[in-house]
Amino acid sequence: MRYLIVLVLDIVFGDPNWLMHPVQVIGSLVNRLELFLRKNATKISLKVKGLSLVLIVSGLSYLVPYLILNIPYINAFAWYYFAWTGISVNSLYKHSNHVLKGLSNNLESGQKALSMIVSRETNSLRETEVIKATVETVAENTSDGIIAPLFYLFIGGVPLMMMYKAVNTMDAMIGNKSDKYIDFGYFAAKIDDLMNLVPARITAVLLVVSAFILKLDDMRAIDTILKNAKKHASPNAGYPESAVAGALNIQLGGPSYYHGKLYDKASLGEPIREIEIGDIKKTQKMMTIAALFAVTFMSFFAW
Repeated sequence: MRYLIVLVLDIVFGDPNWLMHPVQVIGSLVNRLELFLRKNATKISLKVKGLSLVLIVSGLSYLVPYLILNIPYINAFAWYYFAWTGISVNSLYKHSNHVLKGLSNNLESGQKALSMIVSRETNSLRETEVIKATVETVAENTSDGIIAPLFYLFIGGVPLMMMYKAVNTMDAMIGNKSDKYIDFGYFAAKIDDLMNLVPARITAVLLVVSAFILKLDDMRAIDTILKNAKKHASPNAGYPESAVAGALNIQLGGPSYYHGKLYDKASLGEPIREIEIGDIKKTQKMMTIAALFAVTFMSFFAW
């Protein structure tokens, strides 16, 4: 039951910004450690420095919640606090809705709203490309921001959930393939890939179930996952994105600019119809149903 309470808290209230957010603390720690490691021990390779950062941050992200949860009188509150801040249904809704509202005004507003949630360049994107990028982001983050944290909460409790959040945050901050982070962020990216292997595939299954409930093309979603998921450069992102592409009868992926470089991303799904702004809302609904199914499963087997 408490898993459902956590999901309701997030959906209704979003992140409790009146409290110190764990991800903000993790991000601050990553920045400080990166600065320290780059300035010191100059004879150590960037990959080793990056691994040191990952081990320190992920270790502390596990240890601190573990210790707090063993403090009498506040442990129950702490459990809900960490679990609540660990998922991001509300945040995904809010940011993707900003893109929707932006596009309803003009293309430039939509591009600007999208730039707040993706690392790719958005200034030159057409409206359909802005919509596609938003759908991809919601699909991928259904795994990274919702199902994966819930998965680790279920199998290892709050400490393991927070450790996953730390790894995922480090991947977002230093795991990209820019010249600055190609070596320093190597282990952050690889460990994030490893920790998302199972959750990404669970997410794809849950999105197929969501497609069935919403009377979308669930069978094409399955077919697209089987045919296209492994084409993605990421070992994980292709699974939820393929599920959504198939369910909506649209094509996702394709070439995109990241940090000034053009990446020839694989296409996922078939362009049976042109992507449209309503597909953002459909993806949001698939995300929410997937989250509800996840916490229902967790609640049932937690008895």
